[in-house]
Amino acid sequence: MAILPFSVATAAIFYGPTGYLSFSDSPFGGQSFDYFYLEDFEDGALNTPGVSISEVATTNISTSYSDSVDGDDGVIDGFATGQTMSLFSNFDTSTFTFNFSASELDGNLPTHAGIVWTDIGRNNGGTPLATDLIDNTIFEAFHSLGNSLGVLGPYSLGDTSIRRTTGEDRFFGVTNLDGISAIKISMPEKNNWEVDHLQYGSSPVPLPSSLSFLALGLGWLVVRLRRRG
Repeated sequence: MAILPFSVATAAIFYGPTGYLSFSDSPFGGQSFDYFYLEDFEDGALNTPGVSISEVATTNISTSYSDSVDGDDGVIDGFATGQTMSLFSNFDTSTFTFNFSASELDGNLPTHAGIVWTDIGRNNGGTPLATDLIDNTIFEAFHSLGNSLGVLGPYSLGDTSIRRTTGEDRFFGVTNLDGISAIKISMPEKNNWEVDHLQYGSSPVPLPSSLSFLALGLGWLVVRLRRRG
């Protein structure tokens, strides 16, 4: 006797924008995963397994303007200090698209994915204008077939400082138990901005309660039949 295969239709759940100073602020913290990766860019590269980026960007920023997540320097004090790093648009892109590869992730796309927005400056350099801070940030996620799961935004993010302040940092994320093929964060018409703490993982898909009881009942029936045999 066998239980027939089944599929579970799920709806995507979006998170954010929410304040974020360290990974302890992530809604994914403390959950159970088959795998989970946090890319903090502190080694100057995007090199966690199973993810690539579509756009040109650089993480080789260790100046007084690099805006990493607050806790990456070891102290949560409202500032990113030292040589901490983030992913920078390099005056070249208004979008970061992170693509996930099931073949590099044990055959399973992430069910959870998120990114932290950390800063904006004026296009091509300098302190942002007031107009740069209005309705400027959009987050989107895509399911396993590449179609959109939904869009958050636009939201008004940022402050008038480019001195590594962290109070404006915001987390965006999504969960979808059918799998996430990509997430995208955008600042339309902006080319001077940063993100950090890309995070993604795969969580086991739970049996619906009705199927759990069915499996339990079938198991009991098999035992009874074996005993009679």
